[in-house]
Amino acid sequence: MTTRRTERESWTRRIAIGGLTIAIECRASACRAGVAALLRSFPDATGSGTSSLCFTLEEQDGDFRLTLDGESLWEGRDAGETVAAFEFQFYNRTVQALFPPLLSLHAATVEAGGRALAFAGESGAGKSSLCTAALLDGARYLSDEFTLLGEEGEIHPFPRPLQWDGGDHPVFTTGDMAAAGFERSGYRFPGHDGVTRDSLLWHPPRVAREPMRAGCVFLPRYDPDAPPARLAHLPRAQGLLELATHVHQHLGAGERIRLLHQYLPEGASIHRLTFSDCRAAWRAAAALADQANARVSR
Repeated sequence: MTTRRTERESWTRRIAIGGLTIAIECRASACRAGVAALLRSFPDATGSGTSSLCFTLEEQDGDFRLTLDGESLWEGRDAGETVAAFEFQFYNRTVQALFPPLLSLHAATVEAGGRALAFAGESGAGKSSLCTAALLDGARYLSDEFTLLGEEGEIHPFPRPLQWDGGDHPVFTTGDMAAAGFERSGYRFPGHDGVTRDSLLWHPPRVAREPMRAGCVFLPRYDPDAPPARLAHLPRAQGLLELATHVHQHLGAGERIRLLHQYLPEGASIHRLTFSDCRAAWRAAAALADQANARVSR
């Protein structure tokens, strides 16, 4: 790990995401553990070239400041709130810098059977739960929230920690996660209502390091009254239309659809996945992906 300490106790990392090199320097000791936890699963950048983005966190007399290439992004009096500001800015500024070679989808992605399986949807649709079920079943982790789709039909890893506030997940207990090799960390920050919250971070044991060819894309919807899992294949035109609503970049609808049609391989199928049991839904998605991979390999 390319972490070092100077006489000023500065903590520095250079990480690689989708061809970008990003430098993070934390001169605020109270923020160091939270920043390190957020970056834990990202790979170190190799070589000594110029960094594309340079984030700096510093503290002086109890005042915290976050900058990007010298531009002030955040100032405040609370270390946890500064870490939360860094998390937001780091993800969003990185996604902006990666476009147009990489299009970002609001999706969770895992690797199974040599191909990437993505679950795209709004918050509460169940994508992170499906991702967690897949990882507990032995899949490798690529991303949650930010799925980076490349021009050649590949999905690049963006291994932010799986994250939720408070204690156990509604479906997966702390024991489930620990038994599967997940490691837990987190940081505390004050919410807008003034109540201090714990941001719980889970680090998967198996993380993909290389881009993976996009296989199946699922549009999940959790419904407690639905069967355990129900899959419906979508025609490509309809699937792209729905998937376009989950593109992070601020583009017109027509441009989002055009880029998705260009980037998403013709062989990548799109399915609606309605479920009441995320474990059963993952098994159904994995079985469908296995069938698709078998057809491709013939």
